[in-house]
Amino acid sequence: MKKVIVFLIAIFLNTAFGNPNKHHHGSNVECILEIEDLNFGDYYPLEDSHLRTEALMKVKCSSAHGGAITYKIKLLGGNSPNPKRRFMYSAKTGAKIYYNIFTPHSCVWGDGSNGTCTIDDVIVIQNTSNEKAYLIRGILYGGQKDVHVADDYQDTLTVIIEY
Repeated sequence: MKKVIVFLIAIFLNTAFGNPNKHHHGSNVECILEIEDLNFGDYYPLEDSHLRTEALMKVKCSSAHGGAITYKIKLLGGNSPNPKRRFMYSAKTGAKIYYNIFTPHSCVWGDGSNGTCTIDDVIVIQNTSNEKAYLIRGILYGGQKDVHVADDYQDTLTVIIEY
């Protein structure tokens, strides 16, 4: 049986990538996703260096019967229709700040289309549960000199885990 669980992730400059999200089903197999904050810190548009950050994402699965669970994790949505050119947007000024999020294999995290990658893996249930951890990387591109005003920049993404 294939299940799809959807999590919403909000991206904010100087705030959080996402809070731990949990979703429970009344079946024999259950998987949840937890993501640490992905904080870019302060951005200075006149500097050419990129801001890089990392966060830990955990997949926790359980099953009363043990065995192996195959899953795929996708990252969808956001302000940009092109996941290879994501941006945070200021509703006040209309300014954009470009960033992206990468899988542990340094590929743009997306839905697997248009050159993006998903996180595909298998977790073996020992006793009744197990977990796997992944290091997710974010980059906020330096040298975006068209950003002239300090403001709140936001993006909201959707994380889907299919198992």
